[in-house]
Amino acid sequence: MRADRARRRRPALRRAGRHHRVAMGRNTDRDLRPTHPRPHRRRPPGGKQSARRGAGPRRRDQRDQVGRAHPRAGRPREGLRITDSAIRPWGRPAVTTKRTSKLPAAGWSMAAAGAKAEQEILGDAPVTLPASVPAAGPETPPPSPGSGPAALRRIGAAVELLPPDAPREDWLAARRSGVTASEIAVVLGISPFDSPFNLFWQKLGLLDGGPDDDRLSLGRHMEPWIADRWEIDHPEYELTRLGLLASADRPWQMATPDRGLVPSCRCGLHRAGEAALAGKAPCCDPYDCGPCCDVCPTCPSIATPPTSLLELKTSGAYDGWGPDGTDEVPAYYRAQLLWQLDVLGLDEGVIVCFFLHTQQTRSYTIAYDADDVMFMRTRAEEFLARVEQEDPPPVDGHHATTAALRALHPDVDDDAETEVPADVAEQYRQACDAYREADAAKRLTENTLRAHLGDARTALDQAGRKLCSRSVYDRKGYWVGPATIDRLTPAKRK
Repeated sequence: MRADRARRRRPALRRAGRHHRVAMGRNTDRDLRPTHPRPHRRRPPGGKQSARRGAGPRRRDQRDQVGRAHPRAGRPREGLRITDSAIRPWGRPAVTTKRTSKLPAAGWSMAAAGAKAEQEILGDAPVTLPASVPAAGPETPPPSPGSGPAALRRIGAAVELLPPDAPREDWLAARRSGVTASEIAVVLGISPFDSPFNLFWQKLGLLDGGPDDDRLSLGRHMEPWIADRWEIDHPEYELTRLGLLASADRPWQMATPDRGLVPSCRCGLHRAGEAALAGKAPCCDPYDCGPCCDVCPTCPSIATPPTSLLELKTSGAYDGWGPDGTDEVPAYYRAQLLWQLDVLGLDEGVIVCFFLHTQQTRSYTIAYDADDVMFMRTRAEEFLARVEQEDPPPVDGHHATTAALRALHPDVDDDAETEVPADVAEQYRQACDAYREADAAKRLTENTLRAHLGDARTALDQAGRKLCSRSVYDRKGYWVGPATIDRLTPAKRK
């Protein structure tokens, strides 16, 4: 009898000791108090929990109220022209635009059974497209909206590969198999942020995009505010979030627009998850409001495709930007929006930019340009053909190319020597000589200019235009942290 009682006490004592040791191992005053195991309490039959687990499925209006994909299959959810003169030359013969890629055409996702749809991204592994989704090519007709797996939501001329809240790992894996709107300017060689050489190695998976810098982080942080501000001035539109989209005709052509624009019915009754006005029944399901919303064009259950797109930008200068209401935007942003319009089959888009230095917002309307789009498609197919053939584009002077070369070759073999081509050696020597001569000429000109300036701050040319200004100030000392230096030192001429 006594032994049975002791055996029954041992698990409780062990549990209490375990909780006490865990609590004493923490550093907060609250957790320094020993914790004790809670006694197990059974719910009586017919209680709240058993009632919630009663037999029979929940009603449609009780399902998925936290934003999960609806399990029922079959019901959808919700300036500057770009010309050859603006593009850096490739330096190699053009690759034919007709490609038979061994890369996955897109990171297609299939719906898993159950209450929550699961997205599975296949990444770099070769995949077979679903029968309802055609391969890339101008002769392939687009699939009908009613065909294809239920997981591929049809949005205009595109299909949704990933929802807006998909994990970043899935996002990167799906983007690797195509060219996105943010990458088309890189492919064209007109992006100030990235280079074709660096993007090529990212597509092969040998380099990653690296962590976000402050510029990208600030841009994403400002997007919701810019969108809300624009929506206040344009109540005729409802703003919708879009995920990773791909053209139904060309699965390698991808885009992730910041917002979609859907004409608003202004009824105020069909906002999913919010109580309706005037005593109407609330739309409690984020994705399936039921037949009461069949006449509302903004209801998420109908998933009305956008009629236009909205791109949200921030900038610290007006360089490349025209007056408000025009179509004058930087070429790389214009290429991005044109690519998005081509993916969704739309005719017009809007770029809204918030300028940090003046705290002003300007809006620019960009019309679809078939000539520019066809040019971009050709260059994108050439780039993907290079990726397939593992034929990197030529190096250029972009800072992203320098970073890529350093990352690809981080180590130095002190005993190794490499013979470079004669033309490369001669070009390097000429560039170094020209740099030294230009630097010496610049120092001479600066000293001559200082002699003319005297104590004046600003120098003007004969036409009255500002040439330069002089600044004199004290700089505080600062400590330079450790860093890895990777540079080339020119050899002295013998």
